[in-house]
Amino acid sequence: MASPAPLPLAALRARLRALERPHASAVPALPLFAEIDAALPGGGLALGCLHQLIGADAAATGLAALIAGRLAARLERPALWLPAAKDLYPPGLAEWGLPPRRLLIAETAGQADRLWAMEEALRCPDLACVVGELAGLDLIAGRRLQLAAEAGGVTGLALHPQRSTAANAGTTRWRVAARPGGLWRLTLERCRGGMPGDWEVRP
Repeated sequence: MASPAPLPLAALRARLRALERPHASAVPALPLFAEIDAALPGGGLALGCLHQLIGADAAATGLAALIAGRLAARLERPALWLPAAKDLYPPGLAEWGLPPRRLLIAETAGQADRLWAMEEALRCPDLACVVGELAGLDLIAGRRLQLAAEAGGVTGLALHPQRSTAANAGTTRWRVAARPGGLWRLTLERCRGGMPGDWEVRP
C-alpha cells in the first residue's frame, strides 16, 4: 500500500495555525493597513488571541482604540477597556473609531486585579475585544491571557508603557510611536508565524 503524499509546507503551516487558534476560522483576521496586512499570516491581525502594544504617547492608545473599534463594529459587540488610571478619555477613543455605545470601562484596584479581570473577560464571547493597560507582563500571566483569548474567541490587547518590562507573551508584539505629519510608526517586533517589520502609516 502506497504511503500518502506529504503535504506542502504552506499547507502544514496553515493547519498548525488552525490548531493553535481554534476560533480563528469564524473571523480569521482583521485588516489593519494594506502595507502591513500583506506581511501578516492570514492577511491581518489574528483574532482570538493576545497582542501586545507598546508606546509612550497617544499613538499606542489610538491604535488600540482603532483595533477595538473595528472589531466592535464588525462583530456588533462591545469592547471592554481596563485602564490603569482614571484619565481614560472616551471622546478621544471615539475619534479613533471606538464610540461610547460600543465601549465598556472597568476600573480595578491595581495590576493584579486588572490581570484577573482581563483573563475573565477574554473568556466571554459576548465581547468583541478586551484592552488591558498593563505596566508589565510575565510569561506565565501572558500565557494565561493567551489561553483565555483562545477559549473565548475574544481578541486581547495588552497596552504597555514605553519602558515596559513585559515579556514577549503575545501572538504579536508592536512598538507604536507618533511621527511628524500625523503618521504612526509601527514596528512589529514579534509575530508568531510571520516576520518582524517596520512601517510608517497614516491612521
